[in-house]
Amino acid sequence: EPIALIGVSKVPAMTRASLSRRSLLLGAAPVIGLVTLPAQARAPSLDFVVIGDWGRGGRSRQGEVARQMGRGAAAIGSRFVISVGDNFYEDGVVSVADPQWQSSFEQIYTDPALLTTWHVILGNHDYQGDVAAQLAYSARSPHWSLPAPYYTRTERLADGTSVELFFLDTSRYMLEYPHRPKVRVQGQNKQAQIDWL
Repeated sequence: EPIALIGVSKVPAMTRASLSRRSLLLGAAPVIGLVTLPAQARAPSLDFVVIGDWGRGGRSRQGEVARQMGRGAAAIGSRFVISVGDNFYEDGVVSVADPQWQSSFEQIYTDPALLTTWHVILGNHDYQGDVAAQLAYSARSPHWSLPAPYYTRTERLADGTSVELFFLDTSRYMLEYPHRPKVRVQGQNKQAQIDWL
């Protein structure tokens, strides 16, 4: 089922366990907690929402998760959304005109707080469809941003500090994927991304 994570930035280094105590998980998972600081104590932050495994055609409580995600995004003043892959189940999209763009994305994430830019990366289910269509959809939608299978972007905080975000394509490194004919990662240049990074 789709799970959205709303995180709080500017927190000290932490373990996975401490991160789960400081984050708000929405959807099928229970509320774990959300760290807030008094306004005068807050450092400049970069607030955003992260979601993965969401392209369900509106099924598997996707609409419920989207509504809660919108509430959470509004509460923290989310600047954008990061989609961490598996954007369309089961087998990606077949073109920029695939009906899943509407049934899984455009007609689901309609809350005003989610009508921001979605910075997207690919998952193995996306590689079972037409990856070029997901790249090309960036030119069709003001909300979808997937300029390349891996990329970086810089965000500026209110105090002028820059934060660089790296969006990586990890599917090409999964040893079992080249042996799964549906996951079309064969021929990917693994070293090119490592050199870039």
